[in-house]
Amino acid sequence: VNVGNMTINNLEGTFEAWVRVLRDPSDAGQGFILWMGNKSGNGWGSQQEIHLTAGTTSSQNNFSIFLTNSTNSNGTSGGGPITLGKWYHLVGTWKQNDWIKLYVDGILVSSAILNFSINAGEWNYTYIGRPGASTRFFNGTIDEVAIWNRSLSATEVLNHYQLGDGRYYWKVNVSDGAYSNMSNISEFSVYTIIPNATIGKNTSQIINGL
Repeated sequence: VNVGNMTINNLEGTFEAWVRVLRDPSDAGQGFILWMGNKSGNGWGSQQEIHLTAGTTSSQNNFSIFLTNSTNSNGTSGGGPITLGKWYHLVGTWKQNDWIKLYVDGILVSSAILNFSINAGEWNYTYIGRPGASTRFFNGTIDEVAIWNRSLSATEVLNHYQLGDGRYYWKVNVSDGAYSNMSNISEFSVYTIIPNATIGKNTSQIINGL
């Protein structure tokens, strides 16, 4: 999927997606989940780029986040071995002249020093499921892709994986081909701290709520 030109903060950022690898990558052992760069390269070229990948070969059976400014590069890998057909929540975060981190299912699995700066305004291409060049396609399913202009904290990453604290909304559209009906907007709240509830008349019985 070609997302086109995107404006992104060059100081820090986050890649996020739910992924399910269905078979081994057919080219170079890496399937590209999310790629952003300043040229339509193959993911390992001499251009500035950031990418999130999955590899299921014997030597690359893990997830990776990688960044280069065309002069310097670094990345970090972890979360393997990958189970084919299983859903994973992936988050890669970075902050220039500081660090690059990889989270799998809400847990920090690897990190590395990012001891170089990133050039601003050089993100002319963004692809889901492949790099700029027509190669190293991701074989599987990708859902809920997000690109953030800041580095998510460890708490935010875990909350996104667990559907953490907050208020949520949903709306349903039902159709049988001839008629359709749209529901009202409903909301629900999620609390990671279990609330207490007092029940019964003139009693101090406490129940842990969900």
